[in-house]
Amino acid sequence: MAGYGGSGHDRAFSKLASREGSMNRSAWFLAAVAATWFLREVAPSAPSDRCSPTPQIFELMTVPDPTFDPDAHVLAIRQLSHALATENTTALLGPSVLLDLTLLEPRELPIHLTRCTTLKSVLPLDPRNPGDGPSARTPQSLGPIVKLDAKQESVGGAFEVNCNFGSRDHVRISGFQLIGPSQGQQTRSEVGIRIIKCKDIEVSNMEISGWGEQAVHVLDEASPGEVGRIDFPSEVRIFGNFIHHNQHPSDEGHSAGYGVEVNHGAWADISTNVFDFNRHAVMGAGDMGGYDAHDNLVLKGGGLHRNDGIGDVNYTTWTHQFDIHGTEGGSGRIGRPGGREDALRA
Repeated sequence: MAGYGGSGHDRAFSKLASREGSMNRSAWFLAAVAATWFLREVAPSAPSDRCSPTPQIFELMTVPDPTFDPDAHVLAIRQLSHALATENTTALLGPSVLLDLTLLEPRELPIHLTRCTTLKSVLPLDPRNPGDGPSARTPQSLGPIVKLDAKQESVGGAFEVNCNFGSRDHVRISGFQLIGPSQGQQTRSEVGIRIIKCKDIEVSNMEISGWGEQAVHVLDEASPGEVGRIDFPSEVRIFGNFIHHNQHPSDEGHSAGYGVEVNHGAWADISTNVFDFNRHAVMGAGDMGGYDAHDNLVLKGGGLHRNDGIGDVNYTTWTHQFDIHGTEGGSGRIGRPGGREDALRA
């Protein structure tokens, strides 16, 4: 972790880490949220000037209960999905909203965000300017929930921004809880948010947990020799989030469980996040462009790795939190680290 700016920060973070073990679950979550705000005031930036200054507004302030009216609940999620597939749209989630993506058909996931869209929470303080309210996720409130429980059929994940299908740049995701199938050790491979070849993307002020593959996955070139689109870390910004309990120690040789993974030529700037109970907080593959991870707080949980299903020796060990793979051998375990040397900062 790079320096995070002064003795005041040091004292606050040391106090938070030392108290974590004695906190109950709610207090621990709220303390972690407060830490992300202490690192930096968390708010998404305005989309690029290439987007409309007056986007369409889609509001989802309340939704039908998924237990008592599942059909109406699914209709609300489908309306949200349609809004996010419409350019220059800002979708707003009310502070008490709970969306259960488990009720969707597998073919409807992940939900795709198109060009110049924003998905964020909001406190509806001014009905005349619904898009201008403050975030519903604060040090006092965890914000709305979007969840995906374990399904019989494993799905790709919750949200995707994919520029293989044309420009889907200038996207903002901010201010809610994105909860995956399990908070424990997993063998499934869902992803919270996947970003493919897109630029000017922000993921901020989120709580992302329970994803067996990655909480956030950033990738660029799909195959060797393909020209990528992401040129600098600043074009994909992941900041001010609480990313925890994304764990997948091993399943017949496949290990995952990453807070943020960057690969296939991609770049990302990963800053002012709080990480806890991930197998790796940040992972860079040997074929990535690079990542700039700075001013993050990594708490004491996570880092569990198991070797089961490879050779004759099974073992459990603890591993590092910032990972950069090489470019040779097996899964890139050896050789020169991937990425440009001047862009590998953690």
